[in-house]
Amino acid sequence: MPKIKLQDLRKVLNTDVVKYNSCIEMNFCIDNDIVYDDCWLGKMPDRDNPRKAVYWYGLVPDGSQAYDYTRLEDIINAKVFNGKSMRDVIEKVTWYSLDGCSIEERLPDYLDGNRESLEKSIPINIK
Repeated sequence: MPKIKLQDLRKVLNTDVVKYNSCIEMNFCIDNDIVYDDCWLGKMPDRDNPRKAVYWYGLVPDGSQAYDYTRLEDIINAKVFNGKSMRDVIEKVTWYSLDGCSIEERLPDYLDGNRESLEKSIPINIK
C-alpha cells in the first residue's frame, strides 16, 4: 500500500490553493487502527477569507473529529491521533487517494511541480 514521506506531504500541502481557487483532498488510514481507518485531510481557500488557506482533518465519519488549522506546521504537529501527530504516525499511514486519484498517479504532479496537471483540478469557470 502507498506510503509517502513527511517531506512529500509538506510539498503537497504547500501548493497554493488560493491562487488557483482549488483544493487538495487526501484519504488515508492509520495501519491497524480501527478508529482511524477512513480519514481525510486537505487544504482549501478559507470560506470566511478566500485570500487565505485553511488546512483540515476529517478523521471519523460522524464529524466529531474535524479540525481546521491556519498553518501547515499546526496540522502536521496536532496531536489528533490518540495523542500523536501526523509527524509521529506518518510511517504507519497508508494513503488511499489524492484529489480523487490514486497516490501513484497524482503525487508526481505535486512533487515535480507540474503546474499544468495541477490546474486540471481547477473549476472551469475560473480559468
